[in-house]
Amino acid sequence: MVLLLLAPLSLFNCGVYRFNDFQTDGAESIAIHYFDNKAPIVAPALSQVLTQGLKDKYRSESPLTVTNNKGDWDLSGFITQYQTSFLAVQADQPARTRLNMTVHVVFVNTINDSKSFDRDFSQFVDFDSSDDLSSVEDRLIGEITDKLIIDIYNATINNW
Repeated sequence: MVLLLLAPLSLFNCGVYRFNDFQTDGAESIAIHYFDNKAPIVAPALSQVLTQGLKDKYRSESPLTVTNNKGDWDLSGFITQYQTSFLAVQADQPARTRLNMTVHVVFVNTINDSKSFDRDFSQFVDFDSSDDLSSVEDRLIGEITDKLIIDIYNATINNW
């Protein structure tokens, strides 16, 4: 009877992908360069928050050593879009606003060039239009960069 109960659980360990499996192809280091803000609207802290967040993510969740110089992997890019747009109208007034951010990322994998890429990553967060952007901007930047960092990390480490 116990075997019948444990048998389905054993299926989860049979070659199934786990989130702690890293596909580094033998790479030991990653160079993460400063992500300049080239968007028409420039939020002063945005570049630093994104760049530092990427470094922190790779330091804490990957086996790679983060370097400022040349690495087995190289991550660079720039912010191309940072803008707001209205989503919903209520009583002839905007009710929700969306903050959009796009980052152009160039990833060079010197170990396995077929996994290198040059592409854009976009994310957004919504907030009440009654909120002044300047009063919620730091929180929104944290939320949106966290999403982008996860996307970029998964594209490099997990080849997603």
